[in-house]
Amino acid sequence: MPSKWFQKQVMLPFEKDRIPCPKDYDAVLKKQYQDYWILPPVQDRVAPHKSLMDLHRSYQEYAKHPEWVNLYFSQKLSDPNEPLKDSQ
Repeated sequence: MPSKWFQKQVMLPFEKDRIPCPKDYDAVLKKQYQDYWILPPVQDRVAPHKSLMDLHRSYQEYAKHPEWVNLYFSQKLSDPNEPLKDSQ
């Protein structure tokens, strides 16, 4: 995308705020997503990534033990009382 598209900004409403956006945001969105007003088919409306939400373990524990992420998604860490190495 040409850098000139990002040099001038306009403030646009987003939820309860106003955020700076490229003045020619339509061109940016068309370049990135083609016809961005058309929704994809229902079966394709999924997030391209997984989300990990564990209310019982800190993200710091997962940072120390990245292998736990795979265990989490394979449902082997579903019990919040299950002891884990170096937790507590």
